[in-house]
Amino acid sequence: MLRGFALTALLLLSILSLISSVGVGVSHADALIGEYKVYIAMFNDAESFNKFVEISRSVAEEIKVLPLIGAVILKSSKAYASLVEVMARKLSGIVFEDYAMPLIDFRFSSSVAGNAENRTETLRVTGVLDSWRMGLNGRGIRIALLDTGIYSDHPWLRRGNRSVVVYTYDATGKVYGDVCVDPITGTPAIHGTAVASIIASQSPEYPGVAPEVDIYNVIVFRPETRCRYAYVSDILKGLEWSLRGPDGVPRSGDEPQ
Repeated sequence: MLRGFALTALLLLSILSLISSVGVGVSHADALIGEYKVYIAMFNDAESFNKFVEISRSVAEEIKVLPLIGAVILKSSKAYASLVEVMARKLSGIVFEDYAMPLIDFRFSSSVAGNAENRTETLRVTGVLDSWRMGLNGRGIRIALLDTGIYSDHPWLRRGNRSVVVYTYDATGKVYGDVCVDPITGTPAIHGTAVASIIASQSPEYPGVAPEVDIYNVIVFRPETRCRYAYVSDILKGLEWSLRGPDGVPRSGDEPQ
């Protein structure tokens, strides 16, 4: 079940161990505060993964199995927290409480983004213009963008009579539409749209670096965090979906590269 995706699982384990200190204590609305918590267990071999799934079903209130990346998301009583941790470690896995990663936002200074000349110079220095001359413009490539959501109909993201965004998947199950909206201010998040434009903008003045790619909009930021934080569990669900693609079948040809 994990065959062929072991490298992905190992990479995720390494990344999570490196960034664990960056997470913040945003309470998980899907768990009953004071009674339940959401935990994540990760494994890099199928046998241990399957054993943990089988055992954890008896102690989990809810469970989400992500076999392609070797992860299990479970909501469990805090009374079983130590048992869950012992089970995972005994099977050579890791387990941790779900936490929210902050959005590292960016704002271009006027000196950089104020005119098309600067943007063209950036494309030249980074070698993008040379790539275009060789015909490397992203055609035939599908990209999964795990972010705050994308304005699919933004003028810069329209290629002919359709959007460069060909599919939207909400890993959080909490977003209505294709962009996370701050429930306090009613302001839609712009980060995902900005990143999508850097990748595939159709603007003649501000073209994307790979204007012919197709983008899958994978939303991992929740309204309950005001679209500023993404739970690790939602990121993992977005990664699992990306390995399967819209038809839910891995390696069937519709998943992003």
